[in-house]
Amino acid sequence: MVFWTLAIAMTVCASAALYYASARRTVNASSAASAAPAMTAHLRLQLAEIEADLKAGRLDEAQAVAARAELAREVLRVEAESAPAVSLKGGRSVVALSSLGAAVLAFAVYAGVGQPNLPAQPLAQRPTLPAQMTMDEAVARIEAELERNPQDVRGWRAVAPAYMQMGRAPDAARAFRRILELAPVTADAEIDLAEALMVAQNGSFAGEPLELLTSAATRDPTNTRALYYLAGEATTAGRFAEAAERWQTLIDSAQGSENWLPAARQGLEAAITARDGMGADAGAVQQRVADLAARLETSGGTVAEWAQLVRSYLVLNDRSAAITAYQQAMLDHPDAGERIELDRLAADSGLLSAETRP
Repeated sequence: MVFWTLAIAMTVCASAALYYASARRTVNASSAASAAPAMTAHLRLQLAEIEADLKAGRLDEAQAVAARAELAREVLRVEAESAPAVSLKGGRSVVALSSLGAAVLAFAVYAGVGQPNLPAQPLAQRPTLPAQMTMDEAVARIEAELERNPQDVRGWRAVAPAYMQMGRAPDAARAFRRILELAPVTADAEIDLAEALMVAQNGSFAGEPLELLTSAATRDPTNTRALYYLAGEATTAGRFAEAAERWQTLIDSAQGSENWLPAARQGLEAAITARDGMGADAGAVQQRVADLAARLETSGGTVAEWAQLVRSYLVLNDRSAAITAYQQAMLDHPDAGERIELDRLAADSGLLSAETRP
């Protein structure tokens, strides 16, 4: 109530000032006319910056109202410093009606979207951004604001996707984690963090990313991103029956024009083919896997062959044998630089733990 009382009083004063200003005109009309275009362009630029900051979340509604008020005071100051003026009787009614209409519109809009209960922010702390700014400059500005106010969830929401765009996945993960800490947990927020962590882990689902995706799917079973990632993870891990089910669920939820739909259909086809192929000739598959394992244990093999063996055991749901094969592969190829793809497979399949170390 106090806010609205003060706001109404300020509006009345501003309207009165505009009404009074309408009764004055600069004697040197030619000078005023020549300065008007430059002043108008300057004020429009400042107003555009205020609106852009409001839309981008760098200013809240109360701060934007205060900034517009500062702009209005600047107009009045310039007019007050003009030369002595003569009376303008005809313009007063127009300005009075315009001022009243603007005040009514402003209060109507603010009543719908404003938040008068927000605490005031000192003028010195209000962000002032130039009309044009590079991505690095914008991120640096937001980072500085977050240093002063690390509880500002809007700042974290602004900087997190920027970090991803800049290739700063660990920083993005930190920002998305702060969002989860400061705001109500949603499926999309969990997936955002999972995506950043997967990028930081070179595409691996292992560990926290998979936990976050599973939690997101539980929280929102219809979430497209969660379904897509979990279907891909099941396919990568060789759980083809589960993968086929997840791909089908995702496809069933589509409207038909989604850009991910072709990839989902390809994933479903691959999962079904692998699943059915295993069932049709499971005995032959197991024999080929046994032959490959015997050869690699006897004379060793390439990293690709060891990866094939690990993947085969995973397809056969023999996790213990997959761990043993991975341990043997590490002994056969102790240089981690040679085992990048194999280590990624092990990570995606959840095999990287103390028990897998030889």
